[in-house]
Amino acid sequence: MMLLITCLFEHLFPLIAEGSPLDQALATDLLLHAGQLLEGITFQRHYRMNSRCINAAYRLCTTSNLSSRAKLATLRLLRILYIDENVQIEHINVTDATWIHSLLAEANHLQVPVEDVIADLLQILWHCRPNFGKVTPASLRTILGALIGKYGRGYHAASNILCSADNWFLDIDLGPILEVQSIQIWSVLMSNPNCIILGAKLSHLTKWKLVISQDLPGCLNLYDGSWFVDNLHREPFQSLLCRVWDVNDGLFRAFREEEVNAIRFTLLAKEWNSVALSNFLDRVRHQQNLKLLRCTVWVMLSARLAHSHKELHQPSQSFKDTIILSLGEALGAAGKRVKAAIGFEANIDQRQLDALIFAADLLLRMGLLVNGELQNPTETTQWVWEYWKGLKDAFLADINRLREMWEEEDED
Repeated sequence: MMLLITCLFEHLFPLIAEGSPLDQALATDLLLHAGQLLEGITFQRHYRMNSRCINAAYRLCTTSNLSSRAKLATLRLLRILYIDENVQIEHINVTDATWIHSLLAEANHLQVPVEDVIADLLQILWHCRPNFGKVTPASLRTILGALIGKYGRGYHAASNILCSADNWFLDIDLGPILEVQSIQIWSVLMSNPNCIILGAKLSHLTKWKLVISQDLPGCLNLYDGSWFVDNLHREPFQSLLCRVWDVNDGLFRAFREEEVNAIRFTLLAKEWNSVALSNFLDRVRHQQNLKLLRCTVWVMLSARLAHSHKELHQPSQSFKDTIILSLGEALGAAGKRVKAAIGFEANIDQRQLDALIFAADLLLRMGLLVNGELQNPTETTQWVWEYWKGLKDAFLADINRLREMWEEEDED
């Protein structure tokens, strides 16, 4: 059956092309009726046939004489046939994205299930990389709708496309549209590792540098050693951190393979050195505080815990003597400041007081760990992966307990 549909696509193309005799309405009816006949039937798929079928369908959709309705019917046929979305990119041939942007621009006015159509179109547009064609403002708004969850199934393709389309952010027509939702866009894109490369480029733009700077924990958590097998992400990540937070990366070159982690530790130390009691009294900042605490646990224990399963790091002596020490001191000092300031606040109820003391003690314990066992572990624990993993899990559990205390406080 798949062969039959593939032949339909292949034979329709020369018949519907410009100057050919087949009536557009007839072509539309053929595609619509084929979809109606096949609805609800499952077919056995074949890899080579998938590629041939997809390419024939996409080629047909590039025809200017084919109506939007017929193009949607073509995509519907692909969906009925359960074409594998993971067909390798080198087997897909999409050279013209004009029709894709036209349909994306019309998406909200089409008499079809919008989510499926947009997901299909974004998947096809992703196949066009690196040339996404001339995107229109209307098309971009549809892509952003998929990114922020309005059209759920297209989220991943939308994220991949935006991370690969840095030129859109510079475009005189598209840039302002992206800036309007900049905070939401960046927060969503941070779940995609390729946003590191995009972020490094966006950090040259004043508006986007400001947006990125509002979420230090989120950016620090982009680091995952498994991604940094080469400089594909390492250098852009380092550039992103240094440019947004005004770090002189030359100060850390002596740490070599520990350079990125040294920058992360230093930025966290700087952040904790600026923390005061007011940070924890402001209920609006509770989620931000929890995010910073979780990020600190992940980063500080990355000095020992490798990202690979049950592997451990051995930090260099210079890293332990300077970088680890500075973070430990910053955490301890933050805990002491918060604890010392509690007595000067008259308008604190018992639940607030309990949460503040718990938060201060948590910071003090984190500081003691960093400047204690993290820096100089005992021989019995140094190479025990479960020990360090257990410490991380215990601190994360404490942070969850603090979250619960703040939630109970908010209920009053």
